[in-house]
Amino acid sequence: MQVFRLVQPGVVDKVIAFDELPADLIHGITKREPAGLPRHWRDFAPMFFVLDYVTTNNDKEKWEKIKSFVRRAVDPSVRLMDKLEDMAAPMAPNAKDALDLEPEGVPVIPIPEKLTSVAPEESESEAAVKTPKSRKQ
Repeated sequence: MQVFRLVQPGVVDKVIAFDELPADLIHGITKREPAGLPRHWRDFAPMFFVLDYVTTNNDKEKWEKIKSFVRRAVDPSVRLMDKLEDMAAPMAPNAKDALDLEPEGVPVIPIPEKLTSVAPEESESEAAVKTPKSRKQ
């Protein structure tokens, strides 16, 4: 499981998890230990992938690729919100309160195992374009 901490300046961090994303999607994303959180968080997530998904261009691009992949990969029975970041659980009710999110409260989005090796840039519509050329009449 891969746990993401979505950071936005001036707003409480949000946490969301995915069963397993392809390695090329998470390559280059900053990892941090759950420092400052209760000890049981280390059992749930020994490392967080940290994305400043609003202000840092590289992180914005990574987050957009992850959202695109997740929308294509998840089973239709899994209900996703319009904005995937809205599904992430806030770590506290507001910026001035203590952290109160427990690991059990983190939403985990299931990703089918067969899709974790699919290249994120190639969608079904792009695969359809790679059909042989039609014959001239």
